[in-house]
Amino acid sequence: MNYFSTQHINWGLWSPEDIIFKSNQTIKKLMPQENILSYKSKNDRDSQMCKLTGGQYISNSYRSYHNNDKYKAVHVHLRDIKSDFPNANIDFVYCLERTNSVGHRLGGINSLMYLNSYHRHWEWRRDANGNYKQVFKGDIADIDEGYRFSYGGQGESCPLNYKEFSEMLEITESIRKFLVEVLIPYKNGEQVRLVA
Repeated sequence: MNYFSTQHINWGLWSPEDIIFKSNQTIKKLMPQENILSYKSKNDRDSQMCKLTGGQYISNSYRSYHNNDKYKAVHVHLRDIKSDFPNANIDFVYCLERTNSVGHRLGGINSLMYLNSYHRHWEWRRDANGNYKQVFKGDIADIDEGYRFSYGGQGESCPLNYKEFSEMLEITESIRKFLVEVLIPYKNGEQVRLVA
């Protein structure tokens, strides 16, 4: 079972099956294979997803590709996975055609959320060799409290209604909970209920 199918999310545009993690050795042990994708770049990722989601194959004298007309996903790229508190870049993609109640075509969605650790304060200090290094100071915030998210830069070109934005927030929160309830305990050697 997929961890995200157990979360309280008002699914609308996306589903638990649409949450796709960038492949790494740790995530392979925690998520079903269907929710993992190995790729080298965002372009490579999007090309693979267009094919996987059944986009129409198009070939002309310039190039061959799969159309993105069926492409939807929530891509999760874990960063700093070896740190005590990993971060995640979350890319919400929705390319399916949709209209509003009076038939006006609505644009696609390609929005970023950043889920970052603010568990520790730090500052740059010079070491004995004159090189700058990150030095942590003060206490560590509670595991739940230390994670904060921000919305990426596509806001004006990617307008959302309340329901769509709420769904993105709920999915982001469930990814935060995945870090707190599954990934970090697993990294610390604790037994976690594997969802694969």
